[in-house]
Amino acid sequence: MSMTLPPSEGDSSVIPATEAVSASAGDLPAAPLPGPRPAPARRRIPPRVILVPAVLIGVLAGGGNLRVGGSQGIPLFFLGLVVGTNLSLLITRLLARPAGLAAVWSSVGVGRRLGSTVRGGRLWTFRSLPLILLYTCLVVTDRPGLRRRLWRTTALAVLVELALAAALIASGGAARPLGWGAAAWTALYCLPRRHAAFSRGWVLFRLPFGDHESGFAEWVHDPAALAAARALAAGRVATMRAALGAAEPSPRPQRRAMEAALALAEGRYDDAAREAYALQAQAGARQLRLAACQLYASALAHGVEARHWAPEAALPQFRATMAAMRTEHPTVHRFNGLGAL
Repeated sequence: MSMTLPPSEGDSSVIPATEAVSASAGDLPAAPLPGPRPAPARRRIPPRVILVPAVLIGVLAGGGNLRVGGSQGIPLFFLGLVVGTNLSLLITRLLARPAGLAAVWSSVGVGRRLGSTVRGGRLWTFRSLPLILLYTCLVVTDRPGLRRRLWRTTALAVLVELALAAALIASGGAARPLGWGAAAWTALYCLPRRHAAFSRGWVLFRLPFGDHESGFAEWVHDPAALAAARALAAGRVATMRAALGAAEPSPRPQRRAMEAALALAEGRYDDAAREAYALQAQAGARQLRLAACQLYASALAHGVEARHWAPEAALPQFRATMAAMRTEHPTVHRFNGLGAL
């Protein structure tokens, strides 16, 4: 959420930088409280415990078939992992609409950013390395029978990927290790992160065996939230404001997250912090609570920078928010710049 804009003229909620600020802690929205820590009785298996043996099994499964004119088999196997990655992403994108998903932004390639453009209201980013041909950020939309849609399309995607990998293996020659690599990636993509909501493993192995309908509501984007998310990714704050302003008010978490992000982008740090606090209190999913804490901390940091709050007044809330973020995700401070503020 670093796309903060200067405050608009006439916005009395932001004190100009030339004026002194005197703010007490009571003027600030309350800091999000750390959520309950997960019970230590059940420990999750680290993904690497599954990933590393799975890769080795894939290599061994090829056996002598990995030899193609010398020592080319192993490189071709790992190239097959890249092929499998692209197949998975492409098939998931093609099945997004029947699955009840919608695209927010897309990225072509990986690595250094070369440029971007906006087409059809969506951001397209181009990067230097063509290892990943197309990656698309997908969100859940309000479609009937979402649970069945997700499971059926995910199962279909896995079957298609395995069928394509089997066809490569059956072709023989250099295609055989490529096929083994593609099949290994499909297995890796399904097995790890089975407990992460909406991951492929979670959809296949957890979704059919529990009541998850109530949890879906937290992730659903109504048309206004979807349009706002696309506009936010593209950096078009006016479009985002228009999309949210034209829709009826909604208490859904994704709408509240977009309202907080809009307030932050417009320099309305009071509103951003209060919406983020309300989102953190409302959300049940850990990922949403973490996002709310990040929004809240960003609102505090930018509010202090704009001299809306005095640093000594905001510091206790900021520290409490960082503690809440570490509780929700112990390693989150490694991947954002909030800890340096």
